[in-house]
Amino acid sequence: MQILRWFWDNKGSLLLAFILALTVWVAAVSADDPTEQRFMDDVITINYIPPREGLMVVGDLPQFARVEIRAPKSVWNDISTETIKITVDLSNLDEGNHRLDLEVLHDLRPLRITSIEPGSLSITLESVLSKQIPILINIVGDPAIEFDAGQASFDPEVATISGPASSVDKVVEVRGEIEITGARQVVEEDIVLLAYDKDGLEVTQIQIDPNTVFVSVPIEQSDRYKLVSVIPNIVGSPAYGYRPKSIEAFPDLVQVTSSDPEAIAELAGSVNTEAIDITDATETIERRVFLSLPDGFTIVGNQTILVKVTIEPIESTISFNLGVEVQGLDPTLAAELTPDSVIITLTGPLIILDQLQREEVHVVVNLLDFEEGSHVVTPEIIVAQVEVQAEIIPASIEVEITPAPPATVTPIP
Repeated sequence: MQILRWFWDNKGSLLLAFILALTVWVAAVSADDPTEQRFMDDVITINYIPPREGLMVVGDLPQFARVEIRAPKSVWNDISTETIKITVDLSNLDEGNHRLDLEVLHDLRPLRITSIEPGSLSITLESVLSKQIPILINIVGDPAIEFDAGQASFDPEVATISGPASSVDKVVEVRGEIEITGARQVVEEDIVLLAYDKDGLEVTQIQIDPNTVFVSVPIEQSDRYKLVSVIPNIVGSPAYGYRPKSIEAFPDLVQVTSSDPEAIAELAGSVNTEAIDITDATETIERRVFLSLPDGFTIVGNQTILVKVTIEPIESTISFNLGVEVQGLDPTLAAELTPDSVIITLTGPLIILDQLQREEVHVVVNLLDFEEGSHVVTPEIIVAQVEVQAEIIPASIEVEITPAPPATVTPIP
């Protein structure tokens, strides 16, 4: 009894000693294994248990969540996406809108979940509806010129759509598109099908069965086109002394079309342009003109043709036998030329040569600073018209320079 009385009399001191010992132990444990609070490095996949048959989720649900945990450092070594789970059970929910809180499942101790992002979910369940709609295939673009596209063929021709009733009720069309621009042979392709509402907007949150369809579009040679050459229709003549050097059409081949296949078959292989008058022309003419097509025909593409008529002067040649003139010789010297005349040939525009006078052409040798003796020099041709080219035969002449004979004095009677 005395021991019990002693404990009773000293209970306050004993309790204080116990608390102090516990505090020291906790402090020692915390120092060796400190507590950490932070978000997991990895996100947690949310596992959904689907709703019961006949119901489905409307809209997209988040697939991942971030979890904040408070736990000793030693426990963090065991925390992973395998030990932390998030499951949302939709199997017991009825049609309508629901708000569910996320719950984290784990078997680790001591561990406390401090927050979840997102913390709750808004979920809408609707009845599943399905219906069949004819498939439409739009052909986009045009085949190459001279080719026609036939009717697109595909199988099946009806698709089954299923999904939330509110989405399925919006669908008025299931269609795909196939591109045939520039095609010269059959186009075949697996085409993705999409659903659209009455405003032409795509309807999502539904399934389409099949979601693709194999489409074939035949491409055949057309009987409504023909490739013809372009013949520029040139009338008149250039001015005297000029000629057409070349006549070009851009393009020189064009596609023409008509709704009448028989008219296409009878059309000649070439078509003239409208008349282009080059009367008295002295320079190149460029002009855009139309083709002279029969009624009912049109050109594919640009409706006019660029015609270029290059005009150039007519070249001609004339020759002269001219004496060689001496220039620059010292008056005390005399020069004897061998030969003293040459043949020159002038080449240039006919209109210039026709007006050129013999007196306008000179052949000279410049003997400035030449001394006595024999020299070989090249004569120079002087002609006013720069467009004229000249040749001389021979190309060089021999010059013998001697003292000039004394001047003869005539006595005055």
